[in-house]
Order: sequence, then C-alpha cells, then structure tokens
Amino acid sequence: MIAVLHGDNQVATRTRLLELKDEFEKKGFSIITLDGKTTEWNQIVLHASSTTLLGEGSAVIVEGYWSLRKGPPTQRASDPEGNVVFWEPKELSKTFLSSFPKEWSIEHFKIPRLAFKFLDTLSPKTTQNSLKMFHQILEHEPAELVLPLIAWHVRQLIWIKESPETATMPYWKKDKLNRQASLFTKEQLYQLHEQLLKIDRSLKTGSSPLPLSSSLDLLLAQI
Repeated sequence: MIAVLHGDNQVATRTRLLELKDEFEKKGFSIITLDGKTTEWNQIVLHASSTTLLGEGSAVIVEGYWSLRKGPPTQRASDPEGNVVFWEPKELSKTFLSSFPKEWSIEHFKIPRLAFKFLDTLSPKTTQNSLKMFHQILEHEPAELVLPLIAWHVRQLIWIKESPETATMPYWKKDKLNRQASLFTKEQLYQLHEQLLKIDRSLKTGSSPLPLSSSLDLLLAQI
C-alpha cells in the first residue's frame, strides 16, 4: 500500500497517520520514519522492501516529502514495493496529484468551512454567536483543530491592526480583517494572543486542570 495524506487539516491527517501506524504495528511491521527534507527516492524504495533480522516486513512513514517538491521525481525508476505512507503538512494541488499512479491511495483532509465562519464571528460584540458555532464545530472536530486556527487568525488581526500596509493578501481579505480588527483594541488582541499561548503551553505540558474544549470555552466567553 502506498498512501498520501494531505490537506490543511493537520489534526485530521495526524490522526489518520496514527491510525495507520497502529494498524501496521498490529500486523507486526517494523515502522521506519523518514524526514522528507533529507530523504531521496531510492532510500524510500530500499526501506520499503527491507526486512528485520526476525523477518518482519517494514512500513515506511515519510513526512513532508512531496510538499518540498514541484513534482514526482523525474528519475523514479520504480515505485516502492510494500507499505509507504507520505504525510504532507499542507494540501497538494490536483495537478500535482494527477501525476501519481492511479493505484496510490490519496486521502484529503480539509478544514470545514464552518471553522472559517467561526473565525469571522470573533469579536467582543458577538461572544454568544462565537460560542454557539464553536460547539457546532466540536460535534464533528476536536478542539485541537480550533486552537491553532484561532491563534493564526488573531495574529492576522494584530498584523492588520499594527501594519496594514505590509499585509500581503487580496484586497477583499484585507478589508474583511480590517473591519473585524476595528472591533478590538490593540491591547485586547495582544491579551487574547497571550491567553492562547498560555493555553497551548499548558496543553503541551499537561499542566491544565481543564480539557482544551473547556479552556477555549472560557476564553471565548471573555472576549
């Protein structure tokens, strides 16, 4: 099996990768993880066909291989024989994907549109609406998806607030962000960003007494 996991929803792609790793382990495969930045195609082929001293087959995980390339290797003499999963940190274009062999499994994971609509509601005047949409998202997606999205969006609002002339984005997007940023003071945005950093830090260290969904609930209620 050769699979490509890609899309802007990294939480979903990582979850799927863990599921595949678990399946490989249950089947007794030796898992080999390679860094796509430094790995050549022939190395992937070699590792995929290797076996351990105990006769175990291999399952190869390659992270970020295709995202750094403009297309499949032109010198690719053959595809790997065995189990290879390519995990990509972003979405690959349809043109790029069309060059892959048809027998490869392509799994695409997108951030739901509701999540972006939720980001547009963030403001001191629409707290209840934001909370409502947040809980709608949680019906289908984990809170771990929402935290980095809010942080990314708040950074954009700070950018527009501080230095709109340097914002390299389409006019319509800049205009929308500018209108949303005007609902906050600079101090409110920086405070919100600091709170997000604290939540992220406590999540990574396991020091928060609350689940992430509850921490974000409190955050949204205080905007």
